[in-house]
Parts: sequence; structure tokens; C-alpha cells
Amino acid sequence: MPWSRRRRALTLVAWLLGAVLLGACAPATPDSQAWRASAVQTLEDTSSQLATMRLTVEQERRDRLPGRYAVTVAVDSEEQAAMAAESLTGQQPPGTERRAYDRVSGLLDDAQSLISEARIALVDGRTQEYPSLLRRLDRMGARADRETERLR
Repeated sequence: MPWSRRRRALTLVAWLLGAVLLGACAPATPDSQAWRASAVQTLEDTSSQLATMRLTVEQERRDRLPGRYAVTVAVDSEEQAAMAAESLTGQQPPGTERRAYDRVSGLLDDAQSLISEARIALVDGRTQEYPSLLRRLDRMGARADRETERLR
């Protein structure tokens, strides 16, 4: 094969490969019903992690957990909340769900920040922050539950 033909063939292959790779990088765009179902599941998962963190802080405050168990649970809760949020925010929301997406993604960000804050307080042993964290975890859990019901 002459050099110019080979070059054109390689260029064509490169373009096709690039198009395939770019197409694979596009986020999934579910329909409105599927997106809402995914958002509800993510909010339920996040609410569960908020409840887990609340229970952990409460039990640690009462000195009912052995050793570093609270820290282990807190780290796991933080990781699970991040994975749940990523599963939703990695999707392209349908145009009709953009407002809901903004509300839900904002709530997920706030919940993750609060869970991280609680984990930091547990690791550092900042017991004076526990009462405030418990109230804030309760409020955030209620907020997640309200948004879940709104999306059903």
C-alpha cells in the first residue's frame, strides 16, 4: 500500500476510534421516570447513611462503642454516601428534571459534607460537637426524606 493511502487509512481509523471513544464518554441520559427512580434510590441510600452516622455519633457520645468502631463505621458511611451520589450525578438528567436535579444534587452535596464533618469530629474525638451534629444529621435526614417523597 502506498504511503498516502496508508496515511489516509490510518487517519480514518483514528477518526473512527476517536468518535467511538467520545461516544462512550457521554453520560447516560435516562428518561424522566427512570431518572426519578434513580434519584429516589440515591436519596434513600443517602438517608440511610445519614441515619447510620447519627446512630454512630449518638452511641459514641454515650461511650457505647468499642475501640475505633465509630471511626470505621463513619468512614464506611462516608464512602457509601459518596458512591450513591456519584451514581446519580454521573447521569445526564432529562431536560424536564433539571430543577429536581439541582435540588437533589445540592442536597447530596450538603449531606456528604455533613457526613464528612461528623467523621472528622469522631476521628478527632471532638465530643463537644456531637449534640450539634446530631441535630444537623436529623434535619438533613428529614430533608432527604421530604425530597424523596416529592420525587415519588
